[in-house]
Amino acid sequence: MTEGGVWNLGYRLTPRSWGRGLATELAEAAVTAAGAALPLVPVTARILSNNRASSVVAQRAGLARRWEGPTTGIGTELARWEIYADRVLTESQLEWLIARN
Repeated sequence: MTEGGVWNLGYRLTPRSWGRGLATELAEAAVTAAGAALPLVPVTARILSNNRASSVVAQRAGLARRWEGPTTGIGTELARWEIYADRVLTESQLEWLIARN
């Protein structure tokens, strides 16, 4: 749970684990657990646009892209930030997420 009032879906797997469906399984379980714990709190994910695999995982877990915009990090000039969520976000939730890109 973040200070912005949303769940943050995040995970990291070693390259050896990629392509085996583990990220999808983890993401789906996390979204289900978050919904059971606090059903009124949105589940979100922030993904760089050049990370198509993570975007697919987010969508398979029931999240949809709610925002896309510029990145602020070094070395990310060719990518944009995408914010995914399992529902429409309030303006304050979205602003909080955007400010932390």
